[in-house]
Order: sequence, then structure tokens, then C-alpha cells
Amino acid sequence: MIEILIPITIIVATKNEEKNIADCLSRLKKFNEIIVVDSNSDDATVAIANDFGATIYDFLWNGDMPKKRQWILENVPIRNDWIFFLDADERMREPLINELNDFILRGDLVEFSAGQVVLQTIYCGKALKFGFKTKNIKLLRYKECSFDAIDDSLAPGLGEMEGHFQPSYQGRLYKLHNMLDHDDVDELSKWFTRHINYARWDAWVNSSVQTKKIINSKKAGRAKFFHNLPGRPITFFFYSYFWKLGFLDGLSGLRYALSYSWYYWLCFLIKQDSKRTNRF
Repeated sequence: MIEILIPITIIVATKNEEKNIADCLSRLKKFNEIIVVDSNSDDATVAIANDFGATIYDFLWNGDMPKKRQWILENVPIRNDWIFFLDADERMREPLINELNDFILRGDLVEFSAGQVVLQTIYCGKALKFGFKTKNIKLLRYKECSFDAIDDSLAPGLGEMEGHFQPSYQGRLYKLHNMLDHDDVDELSKWFTRHINYARWDAWVNSSVQTKKIINSKKAGRAKFFHNLPGRPITFFFYSYFWKLGFLDGLSGLRYALSYSWYYWLCFLIKQDSKRTNRF
């Protein structure tokens, strides 16, 4: 019997992801199109993606707009009406795959243009059951979505990839019930380096009232709440570790809450330093 594959195009943006890409792609056999858009990797990322039958496209950022995800929407041919943006350090499990299949089989999709998924954080090798959960819009109706041209091409930190804001879409938002695994950290040094870059980008955003207003309007609900909250480092720690029961995850829950509290503190310090030195 011929298996009918799920008509959702999975798009994975990569750069030197040989440690993650095989595990990511190996779980996607039930989808009818897998696209990897690679940014000149100098490791085995592309070779591994080819082994899994993914269609490969090259992306070389010229330092201008659009950035990578919007460039994909504008330049990569896509066969399906629906796409799912997946990072190489994210993993789909069967419950989410089955839910996506059921979603596509629904008869009332005309009202929806996007789907939001909760990320299951895997921190220091442990899947956290409690604490703060990130929600991202990953599922999008092709041709009815975009990553707005917020010109942060001069911002330090993120380079070719769009910043921390949600894509725009035209219809209603569907909230998926099953979570997407996100391996948030394999090496702590890389985690801290990555979040230093995020903090630098965040400081640049805050240097422009108009840019801050636009990007903040496109953040997910709780991210928007914490972005504007005074005393973010302390407030986030108490919210994640106590209110959201992060302490039940043991030492990993404590490390998670402390790490993100440190990140919010770093955002504040870089922002204050930028104001004093007028760097942006």
C-alpha cells in the first residue's frame, strides 16, 4: 500500500549544523517535501541533508534585506499550501506529526493562516516539564505570510536571520496542542555566546522607538509581557522557577531560570551602556 505523505513543506534553515541535522531530518519521513536552505556550511551539513533526500538551496546573505526566512518565501519554489519552519535543533515527535496531519485533513482550514506551537525545552540534556514555555508561530499558509521588512540589517548579533519576532499572517491562528522538542543547549558556552548576541540585537532594537514598537507588537504574548516588564531578571526568575513550578525540574529547572534571568540582566546592561556611549 502506498503511504500518502503529509502535504506540508518542512523548511530547515542551516549553517554548520552537522551535529543536529541528521536527528532533525530523520523524524520527517511522513512529509512530502523537505527543504534545507544552507548558508555556505563548511562542515557535513549539506552532505547529511542530501542523504536524507532533502532539497538543498544555497543562501548567501548580502547584508541587506530581506533576511533568510523572508528570502526563502520570495525565492524558493514550494509545492504545498502549508509550510513549517523548523530549526535544526528542533525535533518533531509522533504526536505533533499526527496532529499536523489531522490539521491538514480538516475541512475548515479556510479561516486559518498560521499555527502556533509550544516548545518543549530540553536543557542540559533534560526535558523540562515545568517552567517558562516559549510559543512560536511555525506553521504558515504559504503566500499568506511574511517576515516583515523591519530593517535590522545594521543591528549587531543576529546577522542573516530575522530577529525575535513573529511572522505576519492574514487569517486566524491555530494553536497546536502537542509540543515541539527544542534542544536549547548542548554546550553552555555556545548558549551564552548565542544569548550575548541576542542581547546586543535587543539593545539595538531598543535604541529606536519606532523599531521597538513594531517588533514588540510582533512578539508572542508572554515574550511581549516580559520585554516590557520592569525588573525583568528577577520577575522572570520568580515566574519560571516558582509560579510555573520550575523547581520541580530539580537542578536543571534552577539552571534554566537562572540562565534566562542572566540573559535579561545582560539585555539591561547592554541597553544602559548603549545609552551612555550612544553607540547606536
